[in-house]
Amino acid sequence: MRLFKSKEWIWVAVFIASLVYINYFSHQEDFTVNMALYTVMFAVYIYFIRIRKELSDKSRDKLALFFHLIPLFALPALSPDVYRFIWDGELVTHGIHPYRFTPNELIDSSFYQSSPYLQSLYSEMTELSKANYSLYPTFNQIYFLVPALISENVILSIIIMRVLILVTAIFGYIYLKKLLIHLNLSADKAWIIALNPFIIIEMTGNLHFEGVMLSLLFISFYLLLTKKWILAALFWALAISVKLTPLILLPFLWRFVGWKRAFKVYFTTGVFTILILWIYLWPSLIPNFMKSVNLYFDNFQFNGSIFLITEWISYPFYDYKTIRIFGPLLSQISIVLILFIAFLKPIKNGNVWFERMMWGYVIYLLFATTVHPWYIALPFGLSILTKNTFMIGWTFLIMLSYGFYAVGNSALSYTFICVEYIGLLIFITLDLYKKPNFLTRFMKI
Repeated sequence: MRLFKSKEWIWVAVFIASLVYINYFSHQEDFTVNMALYTVMFAVYIYFIRIRKELSDKSRDKLALFFHLIPLFALPALSPDVYRFIWDGELVTHGIHPYRFTPNELIDSSFYQSSPYLQSLYSEMTELSKANYSLYPTFNQIYFLVPALISENVILSIIIMRVLILVTAIFGYIYLKKLLIHLNLSADKAWIIALNPFIIIEMTGNLHFEGVMLSLLFISFYLLLTKKWILAALFWALAISVKLTPLILLPFLWRFVGWKRAFKVYFTTGVFTILILWIYLWPSLIPNFMKSVNLYFDNFQFNGSIFLITEWISYPFYDYKTIRIFGPLLSQISIVLILFIAFLKPIKNGNVWFERMMWGYVIYLLFATTVHPWYIALPFGLSILTKNTFMIGWTFLIMLSYGFYAVGNSALSYTFICVEYIGLLIFITLDLYKKPNFLTRFMKI
């Protein structure tokens, strides 16, 4: 094992400079500059994955941690979601339930009018966020509450939230290494996710909690493989209580461990999930919460693939709100396909289990009406536990979706989406036919 050579320090400096600019000086609409810098970062990332085996574990881990600490003091550059996160936490500290009111319903209250801090948070939210109830589950809300209990300063609250996310990610990274060793895969593959610029920008920089969810799932997966069923169910429930989407992965357990053991895990996970969610999700407030959840199926649309094709074909016949017709329909089709993949054949080992779950979640995203960049963190994490590499390519291509904020709902925006999904289709095809591509050859995966 060796330290970096002088020329490699140059690439480290280039990566740092690009990361600093994107996190501290750029905005959503600065697509051309951001994409150019992201491309540079991704090229450096590919090179360092290529030489990862030449470096010591400590060198790899310290470098990844250093990169994740770079955005620590930055306001999220590419997403304003954090202002809603802090808003929800602040409401709780003032005795107001985050699922009871939309922000728009509170702006005429004396409580809001007397708080310049809440007014500043409200001014930074998107119009969609202002008009809808919170859809962040209980354990996610805990990450919002801690900063609110400590500070009424945006920067300090963001720093505290980032530290909480990073601590969770470190534990997830440790268990990812344990998982890789258990699966007879090289533990250095964990660096593929830790050093990925998409993960650094979206999870640490933009404070999206898919990274927290993924870390909790890595812990749960390891506990399942080592037959610690109750603890595994607890961490799976915690992951569901950060983002609901880990529910999609539960059907894959049955063909892996058998129906008796799977039923025990399902039951225990269900009990833990209900108990955790119930801390915030009171029965009287479930309708409010579900209204916001349902928006993702029949109202929101961003960077979809199959939905975009369906909308284009059907537009001459349904020229108004096609999403309300085809959004729910496509989600139902994806559920059928996911269950088909989950139940079709027995799953003989952990490697096959992770691969099946990865494909199931990819199908969910391909049929979704909304695919924000951070949504692909889960299948990317699962892919590290398999021999598939196409998700690495998607972590580059997904950033093309930010072109929407620069050019709006224009032909150029649709071109970016087409390039993204055509590129993804090429990477998937190469993976399915076991053909090496540029990434696999150069990165020595």
